[in-house]
Amino acid sequence: MDYSLFFNHLSLPASGEEEAYSLLIDSFQGVLNLNQNQDRFFLYFDGASLDDCKLSEGFTYSDFKSRLSDQSEIDLLTFIYEIEDKSPLLDRLSAELTDELSRISSYFQDRPYNSNLDIFTIAWLENGTMFSLATEKFWQNHIITFFSRREGEHEPFRCEVCNISEREHADFIMDAIESKPWDVCCSAIFTDNFMNWYEECKKEDQDKIKNKLRHCCENNFQFGRPLIDTLSDSRFPNMKEIRIGNAHAQSGKIRILFAITPNRTPAILNGFIKHSNDYTEYIEIADNLFVKVCTKEKLRFPKNIPSSS
Repeated sequence: MDYSLFFNHLSLPASGEEEAYSLLIDSFQGVLNLNQNQDRFFLYFDGASLDDCKLSEGFTYSDFKSRLSDQSEIDLLTFIYEIEDKSPLLDRLSAELTDELSRISSYFQDRPYNSNLDIFTIAWLENGTMFSLATEKFWQNHIITFFSRREGEHEPFRCEVCNISEREHADFIMDAIESKPWDVCCSAIFTDNFMNWYEECKKEDQDKIKNKLRHCCENNFQFGRPLIDTLSDSRFPNMKEIRIGNAHAQSGKIRILFAITPNRTPAILNGFIKHSNDYTEYIEIADNLFVKVCTKEKLRFPKNIPSSS
């Protein structure tokens, strides 16, 4: 599996070299505990060079690696060099992500730092993990919560990203990876069609799907574009899609079709990788699945809506 780590500049600086050295080792040990078989790790830093990043007064990331070498921490140092450095972050953003980022403003609730939270928003949008130093209690959490507001929308929404700043945080992330969609969105109905498709997805995509489903579920699926869009070609006016994002290591975008039943239950119907704007086949499948869901639940269809194809 591929892991995208986003260096948390707000957790800096440490009080001194010793604290910076100790805390950063703890953070990397947490990442190391995630590593299984052929996993790959990418570290994104919102600056020109991670080596020049000041961890504490007079102590940089480059100094940290030099000290690891001096103290013969060879295994950890080797692992760190295997992590692909993706700084500067802004050079790595797609045009689509840059556009979406420009339409979102994020903030912490009751926190002193509410500027320059782009890296947290990107981590949330890209299903990444924050990489922090536990310099204060807030950064010791394995989940970091913040709030965002999209352009043109009045109500903010809650965002959560995983965080690694301690060795034990890997256990929480592994538990999240092993969870199933119904664990994160227990109020929804999931069809066998969707679950069979989900099980065939790559782990990276499964993780994206669960995170977006959790976000939709926590907000009662009350979103518009770019996350949720109504499908005009369905027989049902309440048929919508969840726009998950790019599929991992392949062309195409992940889409999930769903509808809210007459008793206000979300029905997650089917999923697919979008390669064109022709949804006809998948919408027809979703329509028929929605009929089956409502029939099984003995729900009455709205007037003028056919109950069979």
